[in-house]
Amino acid sequence: MSKGAIMTVTTNPSKTNAAHAADIPVSKANVRDCLDSARYWVLLLPAYANDKQRTADRWAIAAGLLAAVTSLTVWATLEESTSNWARAAVAIFSLATAVCALFPRVKNYGEMAGHARELSARYGQILGDLFNLWDHPSALSTPAAHEVITAFDAVKAAKDANLRDLPLKPLGTVPRDANGVALWPLNVYRIAKRGGSIGAAE
Repeated sequence: MSKGAIMTVTTNPSKTNAAHAADIPVSKANVRDCLDSARYWVLLLPAYANDKQRTADRWAIAAGLLAAVTSLTVWATLEESTSNWARAAVAIFSLATAVCALFPRVKNYGEMAGHARELSARYGQILGDLFNLWDHPSALSTPAAHEVITAFDAVKAAKDANLRDLPLKPLGTVPRDANGVALWPLNVYRIAKRGGSIGAAE
């Protein structure tokens, strides 16, 4: 390189931003927000999973019953009948059987129930790590704190990507424990599903 030549350095903005973000200490308020959210989903997701599983089971039972009815020998007799109502009845029951078998597959109720149970467990693991950060503020500036927040964001992203029909969080003032972390009621899913408010009479 000749004298006076200007040397340029090419940097990757995304890596630079990521490195800069890792240098920023995690705030106590950020940890509390994550704790509030993790506690909420740890309580809500198992109830959500059970609800979706019950829905999938009801559709499966309905499909099985309709299939049993349409397979009875009486329907073979009706199909041979020249009566329009008899043929219409066979067609309607056959269509209803197909719909009951197809609908839960399209809506993925059983699959969402499985995802919800898995995510609830992952939120539970993150909850412990978040409480460790909450109890040890000196660790907020360490790389481990960023790893915990990154893991929390990954679980949240998986929830948003895999679960549908999640109720909105209920309104109202959420009570907090001695550490200042939200104490969601045990029946928070029922409250959220009904569109109720925290503290309102159920």
